[in-house]
Amino acid sequence: MSQSNRFIDTYLAYLLRRASDTVSTDFYTYLYTTDLSVTEWRVLACLHNNHEESVTDLAYHAVMKQPTLSKALVRMEQDGLIERRQEPDDRRQTMVRNTRKGTALAADLCRVAKEHEAGIMENLSKTERKQLITILRKLINGSEPA
Repeated sequence: MSQSNRFIDTYLAYLLRRASDTVSTDFYTYLYTTDLSVTEWRVLACLHNNHEESVTDLAYHAVMKQPTLSKALVRMEQDGLIERRQEPDDRRQTMVRNTRKGTALAADLCRVAKEHEAGIMENLSKTERKQLITILRKLINGSEPA
């Protein structure tokens, strides 16, 4: 498609959404062959490398509302992908981590995701890749509540 002088051609939210769709589509197509939802993938990825997080923090990092996350956690626990435990000092706080099965699946999916990412970013120089990540982090951190 050719560029024009449309509002959306320089509108950040639109460009970020288009970029997200472009980056995600092929990986999500692969993901669906694993019978995992995008929500479940995000949970496994957030907890990858032996991370344990509270449900509140996990909802934040997985970019989803807590009720949506809670439903996914029930399914994932039933499937043996994650385990939950209550904090002894604060029984209101539930901690979540991947099981061995979840860890193995996350490792495989993270490898595929990184391969996909490398393909998407191959038309960017190493410097541009670093700049892109830096700028995105700066946008995210600058928009977070203090």
